[in-house]
Amino acid sequence: MPQTVTEYLHIHLLNLPSMGYNSTNIPPEVIASLPESLREQIPLYDETLQPNLYASAVICIILAFVAVFLRLYARRLKRQALGWDDYMIIVALVCQTDG
Repeated sequence: MPQTVTEYLHIHLLNLPSMGYNSTNIPPEVIASLPESLREQIPLYDETLQPNLYASAVICIILAFVAVFLRLYARRLKRQALGWDDYMIIVALVCQTDG
């Protein structure tokens, strides 16, 4: 027995052409055939956490750049030369944001 609307649609709509189903274009006969517990999930079918994941990734990257910038700025204020650890931090930051 399918536990989610996605599982149900995957099982029952395999023979239909792929239309990128969402809660607004699921055929009415399919919605009518859904068990009651799955019919309640239809309004939630389009919800995703992807924007939250992108936002948290961008915030973390920005914070990393700010932290490295402040570290290098503090070195400059103290008139200290950059050490190997500073260069490794810069390399790690570049590699982290490369992909």
